[in-house]
Amino acid sequence: MPLRTEEAPRLYQQVAQQMEDRIRAGEFKVGHRLPAERALISQFGVSRSVLREALIVLELRGLVDIRMGAGTFVVEPRDESAGERKDCLSFDEVGPFDMLMARRMIEAETARLAALTAAPDDLERIKAALDQIEQDTAPFVMRHVADRAFHIAIARATRNPALVTIVSGLWDRYRRFMITEAGEIARRPENLGPAIADHLAIYTCLVDRDGSGAAAAMQAHLDRVSEFLSSFRKRPPAILDRR
Repeated sequence: MPLRTEEAPRLYQQVAQQMEDRIRAGEFKVGHRLPAERALISQFGVSRSVLREALIVLELRGLVDIRMGAGTFVVEPRDESAGERKDCLSFDEVGPFDMLMARRMIEAETARLAALTAAPDDLERIKAALDQIEQDTAPFVMRHVADRAFHIAIARATRNPALVTIVSGLWDRYRRFMITEAGEIARRPENLGPAIADHLAIYTCLVDRDGSGAAAAMQAHLDRVSEFLSSFRKRPPAILDRR
């Protein structure tokens, strides 16, 4: 299927739209894995990085689930008509700094608990995600797949499904912001080294069963992320804001 090129600001957005059309038409069926990367690259005539960014767009639209090491699966589209409770905001309505403040509070304590409860297979999953973060140097959006897997694996290691749900929602809001609003600055290569070092510090504390260290490492990581975003937003980091 040749790529249409009319009126699209970026190539990956064109590919994402065409794939969405095919999903909604039933060509790619719910519950099934999408064709292999090589086949999709051939179909659309684009590079691997363009295809991967298109897949991230589809995941953010709630049409696919990218599973590290397993592939990309079509999921049932979200029902946009199902409204949130009137007294609550959806995660999409929460600003990035408020979201990061919540992540700092929740994920630090999640890491503290995970250091005590993580089983060997949990640590293996966390390490696999860390290895993938180190390998996926480009495009930056794919690092976010492994990054999400790292944080969710820590939450799962607590054996508390409520923490998994909360961490997933907050993390997905963060990734949506980074891709749609802060993508250019997030692509800077100098951001990769500190991110890897942060995650390695968290993992090391988990392996050592150091709950206080894991919590502190998670807080330090999210402090750095907030400072990074403040340079983009030109405002003080929210998690340092004592309003």
